[in-house]
Parts: sequence; structure tokens; C-alpha cells
Amino acid sequence: MKENKSPSSSLSNFISNIPKTPGLMTRNKYPNSAVMVLFVQKQEELFIVFEKRAESISQGGDICFPGGSFDKTKDKTFLDTAFRETYEEIGLRKKDIKFLGQMDTFFAPIGKVLEVFVGLINYEDYKKNLNIQTSEVAKVFLFSVDELKQKGAISYKLRIEICPSIIDKDGNTKELFPSKKLNLPKHYEKPWGHNKHEVLVYEIENEIIWGLSSIILADILEKY
Repeated sequence: MKENKSPSSSLSNFISNIPKTPGLMTRNKYPNSAVMVLFVQKQEELFIVFEKRAESISQGGDICFPGGSFDKTKDKTFLDTAFRETYEEIGLRKKDIKFLGQMDTFFAPIGKVLEVFVGLINYEDYKKNLNIQTSEVAKVFLFSVDELKQKGAISYKLRIEICPSIIDKDGNTKELFPSKKLNLPKHYEKPWGHNKHEVLVYEIENEIIWGLSSIILADILEKY
């Protein structure tokens, strides 16, 4: 027979499980990744390293920062992930990068947790050690921080909708969420959402930076 805990015992157990430092709720239910925003100092000017993803991988052709998924077999921390992916993708070594800090954790609307780290490398080390992994990266760019800040971003407002049902490829309605059966208000039987999802677009040197990368970039430039 299972022993019932007293209310005071259950409460004590709950209190002991409250995080000492607030984190991100349900983090373990989503993919966790880390990127490195890498500044390159060339004489008196600062640049940021960007990659164009290889066409053969997911989101091929998009501009992004070096980075990737946390791998528990290789990484102890998300910073490990950022350094490892930077080396694997473009050959820049941890020992040549001065770690500057960590930005705020970003929970993306697509259901992805992103940790953003910032580093600095001098131009000589960048140029000497740059080694592009062509299976993942098509091209690497250095974009001027001053130019990015001066140009700014174009802002678009998109609509995000939650669909309680969909039409499948055969034209049949497939219910995803039983709002009617749960006796929820009738308006939840139709898609709902809002028009407040902002997409930022930076145009520089005939390239487009958008999506998660543009949000990270905007946060960086705001603090620069």
C-alpha cells in the first residue's frame, strides 16, 4: 500500500525543488542549441562573422552565426557547444577566441531554445585559421558592425496561427485539438493567433539576414 505524504511533507519536497536560480520552464521539451557571435577586429574596425548554410542541409542558403545543437556526448555546457560548432564549421579555435560573455537566452517561436555567446578574434588569427566545412557551410562573410548598425533592419509583421484542425493531403479534416469535446468556447474550434510576430530583415552586400539570426543581431547592435 502506497503511503500518502502529509501536506507539510509534500510542501517541503516542493520547496526543495524550486530552482535556486530561475531558468527556462520546459527547456528539456525543446531542441537546445548555441551560437557564437564572433567579432573580428581588423585594425580599428569591428566585423561580425556570418555563415551561409550549405544548400544540402536544413534551412540551406540562410545566413546564420556559427553554432548548432547541444550534444551531451561532447558538451558539458552550452558554451562548449558554441566553441565546438565554431571549430567544426569554420575552423576557428577556442584558444584564439577571447570570450566576451553570454547574451539572454532566446526561446524562438518555432519551439527552439538558443543560447547566444559572444567572442572576439583578431583578423590575423581569423584569416590564418579559417577552414570552411563545405558540407555545412557554403560561404563565410565579414560584415561591418558600423555598416549593419547604420543600415538598420526592415521590420515586417506576420500572423502566427494555432490550428486546432488541418486539411490533410486527401482533403479530409484532421482534428489536432478536441476543443469542442473539451467544451471550450466555440472560437477555439477555428484557428486563432495574432499579428504581432515581428520579422527583421537586414540587407547587406546583396545578402539577406533574417529569422533567428536577425533577432540576435538586432539585440547585439542595440547594445553596441
